[in-house]
Amino acid sequence: DTVTVELGGHVDIGHVKELYENFKAVPDGVKTVCFNAISVKRADTAGLQCLLFFVRSLKKKGVDWSWNSVSFALGDATDLLGVTEELGL
Repeated sequence: DTVTVELGGHVDIGHVKELYENFKAVPDGVKTVCFNAISVKRADTAGLQCLLFFVRSLKKKGVDWSWNSVSFALGDATDLLGVTEELGL
C-alpha cells in the first residue's frame, strides 16, 4: 500500500502541529509514503525538523518514501540546511 502525504503550503513552525497530525494519520503497515510538496511556499528549520523526524521514523520501520513533486521553496530550504540527501530529494 502507498499513502500520499500532502505537505500543504507551509512546512514551518506555524504548521508543525498540522504536519505532525498528518504524519500520525499514516496507518501502520503501509509500504510506501509519497510526499506531495508542490504547494510548499515556505519552509523553515522547525518544519524541516518535523519532516526529518517522520522520514527517520519511516526508515526505522523499513517503510520506503518518495516525492511526487517538490516546490522550489522546499528544495531551496533543504539545500540551505543540508538535509536534501537525508530526505531523499
